[in-house]
Amino acid sequence: MSNLTADEPVRFVVDCLDRGAVLWTYHVNMRLSQRGLTRAELLGGQTSLRLLEWYPDDRSLPSGLFAFQARAGEVHVVLALDFPNRNIRVVTAYYPSPDKWTGDGVRRR
Repeated sequence: MSNLTADEPVRFVVDCLDRGAVLWTYHVNMRLSQRGLTRAELLGGQTSLRLLEWYPDDRSLPSGLFAFQARAGEVHVVLALDFPNRNIRVVTAYYPSPDKWTGDGVRRR
């Protein structure tokens, strides 16, 4: 799976979102309200979803850092992609910090 094009993980994520095949980790459930984000906001961000970084050899599952536009600005979300079971796991979500990311939120400083 490491030789996927950038569009393929995005298409997979959008398909999982459309089918409701989304699992929420304990970590993201704790962090959402702390960061002023909601599940609905994350689920509704698929129209502007793009892949920023791809981690094909991540611990248990291939994962990626994705970005989308939310009401309060750019949001980053880490998703683990379970290709065999056709679901995604939301690991964490946050607003990118300007001291760690460029103004467009796409590149790390």
